[in-house]
Amino acid sequence: MVLLYLGCVRSRIIALPINPVYSEEELRYFLSDSGARFLIAEEGTQSVIDPIQRSLMSVEKVVHVDPSGRGWVEHAVGTQPFVSSFAVQPDNGAIMLYTSGTTGPPKGCIMSQKSCVINLQRVIEA
Repeated sequence: MVLLYLGCVRSRIIALPINPVYSEEELRYFLSDSGARFLIAEEGTQSVIDPIQRSLMSVEKVVHVDPSGRGWVEHAVGTQPFVSSFAVQPDNGAIMLYTSGTTGPPKGCIMSQKSCVINLQRVIEA
């Protein structure tokens, strides 16, 4: 998960971590609302993911990986080396998190690279 997240950051892809125990309805909502285009899920989740994938127009590719994470890069993107030419900037989006939805459905909030760094610095200080 950490390597996947860092790869997203380096490639300026906004990560959307999803709790694996969400219901099909919750998963469908988060993936649809966010406009997610790529989904990496643990092997064994096909029975939940496959029906959702069919109903989501934005999801272009789903990859199911071994829980150990071995081989997922080759399976997901091939064996050609990839080096991002993007320079990561403080205001670039880094991660999308959803609110608790206390006043309606949960809303996706994109945290910038800078806000993630500041958040980590505060955790370290605490």
